[in-house]
Order: sequence, then structure tokens, then C-alpha cells
Amino acid sequence: MTAALAAKGVDAKDVQTQNYSVQPSFTSANNKQVPDGYLVNNTVTVKIHDIKGAGAIIDAATAAGGNDAAVQGVSFSLEDNKALLTQAREEAYGDAKAKADQFGQLSGRGLGEAQAINETVTPNQLQFRSVGAAVADSQATPINPGQVSTDVTITVRFALG
Repeated sequence: MTAALAAKGVDAKDVQTQNYSVQPSFTSANNKQVPDGYLVNNTVTVKIHDIKGAGAIIDAATAAGGNDAAVQGVSFSLEDNKALLTQAREEAYGDAKAKADQFGQLSGRGLGEAQAINETVTPNQLQFRSVGAAVADSQATPINPGQVSTDVTITVRFALG
């Protein structure tokens, strides 16, 4: 499967083993569990940079793995979201300050300096889950990223003036 990924242009640094396990398997014979071999699970995560070619890459890997291959999930994330995070922080801080200004005015004390700021960044990754081998026809599995977003939540503690 890794050779099929490489043939489709996936860089080795974008293929990562997530889990590897070997467990004995058993069958029942005369009401007894009899060992009959081992089950091997090798879970690999692949980062694909070209969304348009993702379906063909998935199909090539699952075709190479045959009936033993299973796609456990597809998720999407932003490659570079620094500018978006900066903008989200600015908007979140502006919103927090506007509300704090209002509370300061309502209390008759005004608003002092920000004393503490905490941030939580939550990537909202869209996910698609399926299990199965490659599609038999000549058309690649359709992969549609939809809209990907990241939420920024800040908590600001202001002093009253």
C-alpha cells in the first residue's frame, strides 16, 4: 500500500504509522478455543495535500491492499491558518472589550486594563467515515472537503476603573 501511495506522489514524510498490533486468533473445535494464527492490524495515517487527487490516491492504496484494506476515515484541516487565527483573535478580543466597556459604563466605574487573557483554539475538522475496499469502476472515489473552520475563544479579565 505504501508503494501505491508513493506511486501516486505521496511523500514518505506524509505517511505515519498510528497503530501496529499482533494478536492471536482462535477457532472453536469441540467446545475449545484452538489457536489458528494471528491477526495483524497496521493503521496508517496519510496526509494528502492535493484534494483533487485524494480519491484516486485512496483508491490506489485500497486496491493495493485488496480485501484486507479498510478506509477508517477522512478528515480535513487547513494547511496554513495563521492569518485566519490572527483575524479571529482580533475580532474575539474586540468583542470581549466592547462588552467589558459596556459593563464598566453600566457599573459607573469605567474599564481598566486587561489583567488576564486565555485562548482556546478548536479546529472543526469535517470528517467522513467509511470502511471498504476501492471502488471497482474507473471513477475515483469522490472526496469533497466542504467548509473547514477553526474556532477561537478567548476569555479576558479586565479591571474596573
